[in-house]
Amino acid sequence: MSNFFGSVQSGYGFFIDLVQINDLSTETLQGISCPTFIMHSKHDGSVPLDHPFFAHENITSSEMCLLDTWGHLIWLGKSAKETDVSLINFLKSHSVHSVRNEPSLI
Repeated sequence: MSNFFGSVQSGYGFFIDLVQINDLSTETLQGISCPTFIMHSKHDGSVPLDHPFFAHENITSSEMCLLDTWGHLIWLGKSAKETDVSLINFLKSHSVHSVRNEPSLI
């Protein structure tokens, strides 16, 4: 498992996140107009629950999905299927075909 994490880490992502969180403003979030899916684990020890709620309140076109996954890595573990299904359903509901009321190829 340590090889997996070592292979996906750039070494800079965490530091980029720290810088960006300080620059994030209500105005920035309110400027987002595309459909936005906010996924967050109820058991995430890295990011407090007020973060996804704040984003959801300020992004008008957002949909929030609180997951019962075991932590920050929502795509791993027993609840990974729930994560996948939620994301796929969101993407399907916002596909170009569904917006135009045309048959979807997905």
